[in-house]
Amino acid sequence: SPDLAATLASRPILEINMLPLTLSSPALFLLLVFRTNSAYGRWWEARKVWGSIINTCRDSARMSLAMIEQNEIKEQAVSQVAVFSRVLKYHLREPSDQAEALLRSEIAPILKPEHTEKIMNSKHKPMTLCGLMSDTIHEAAEGLTTVERLKLDQSVTLLVDYLGMCERIVKTPIPLVYTRHTARFLSWWLVFLPFCLYDALPNHLLVIPVAGMISFFLLGIEDLGNQIEEPFSILPLEVMGDGISGSIFEALEMNTGEPKEFYGKP
Repeated sequence: SPDLAATLASRPILEINMLPLTLSSPALFLLLVFRTNSAYGRWWEARKVWGSIINTCRDSARMSLAMIEQNEIKEQAVSQVAVFSRVLKYHLREPSDQAEALLRSEIAPILKPEHTEKIMNSKHKPMTLCGLMSDTIHEAAEGLTTVERLKLDQSVTLLVDYLGMCERIVKTPIPLVYTRHTARFLSWWLVFLPFCLYDALPNHLLVIPVAGMISFFLLGIEDLGNQIEEPFSILPLEVMGDGISGSIFEALEMNTGEPKEFYGKP
């Protein structure tokens, strides 16, 4: 009715000038870009470290197969290198009874029972495994030259270095206050966005879809940073571990002529 139309027309319209959002946009976008870049930097650094771990494990296994003459010690050395990625994966992720049971099921068929128990009963499992690697090199020392022994020991040292790099990423997250401030800033900015668009868009019916589309993309950027901020939870560490074990034990089979059960057979 004309009276209703007149009443609706006389009601105040909730609209805000675009100037506040325009002035705050550069700060918001800088926060989003910096946080996303920081998260991606952590992810890329983690991926590079794991690429180095893969190469070092394969190189260590290659040297063990070529330098160690005793088949039993050779297989022991190669097996310890093959499970390093699995032990490190457990160490970098959230510990749980299920994860510990999975780790035991993965390393028990490969390592000696006493070595498996020693690793599972230790608090810092990767360092315990590196200690076992050094013990194995010491066992094989009689058949090795000084240079060969140093080469093998150097590969263990590299694995310890990469372990430290991974721990640095895990134990130095992006500051929580930075993450929270970015999320709050973005939330309030998006709350006021529809009111600013009302006056800017001649067709007021477009306010909701346009605001929704802008919110979708900006929240997606913010969520992207959340997803890759903790790289070891999203990197395919299981696939990488299978690749390491598969290639190492395939080389062991070719070297000794004896079949070996392993995960991730190519």
